Amino acid sequence: MRCTACSPISAANLIWQTYAPGGNSCPSPSRPSQLKPSASATVPAWEFYDLEKDPHENHNAYKDDEYSSIIKRMKIELLKQREAVGDMDGDYPVMQDILEKYWE
Repeated sequence: MRCTACSPISAANLIWQTYAPGGNSCPSPSRPSQLKPSASATVPAWEFYDLEKDPHENHNAYKDDEYSSIIKRMKIELLKQREAVGDMDGDYPVMQDILEKYWE
């Protein structure tokens, strides 16, 4: 079973991996494409990897201008996916605080 946070983003066939507070990670992360973004709630920071250029995930390309438009689209899609499955963290004030503070 895949977690709701790892729903495929159909337009680009990309996967978001998210990590829940307390260190629980997605039970079945997968990488069907060359790009792998992730959002970490345990240490509030965004990560984005181009797996074609960086298959070992050594360079966090989140702040690279080259990917800014892709990341923006992916965040919009992430919100749509979260709304579609009802995963808005309304019952978790800690997550709400993190999202308000670190969602750019």
